[in-house]
Amino acid sequence: MLDRGVDGVTSEWADRLPGPVDDWRDDVRNLLRRARELQLAHPGVAQLCVARPTPVPGVARIFDRMISALERGGFDGARAVLAFDALLMFLFGSVLWEIPRREDTRTRLVDVSAAAPHILELRMELARRDPDAYFAFGLEALLAGLEETARR
Repeated sequence: MLDRGVDGVTSEWADRLPGPVDDWRDDVRNLLRRARELQLAHPGVAQLCVARPTPVPGVARIFDRMISALERGGFDGARAVLAFDALLMFLFGSVLWEIPRREDTRTRLVDVSAAAPHILELRMELARRDPDAYFAFGLEALLAGLEETARR
């Protein structure tokens, strides 16, 4: 029953994926941004995918497309899987971080840690983090690191 729900949401999205673009990094960016939108629109899907395996066709098609983009970027075999996992963990981590947090929740979390000097100094920035900027920065950092790794 849970797998059918995940497959319904992911298959609908996978059916509407545009074709791959020339630059593998743009393809990965597009896929992860769209996956983030999907998971934020359906937070239960993100939580299910992290809590338990979801071996469903919709997820497989999205994963296949991501690995294909990484292969075009110079990753193969085990290295493609490692790169894929790094991106996937970032995606799920950022989505799960974003889902339950509103600004008042983040402010309370920072207030609890007020005795820590670095947190105290940066409390305003920590409390008002922009999830879109957080995701964009992390994704670009990961892609730059993966690109450098592929060159070696």
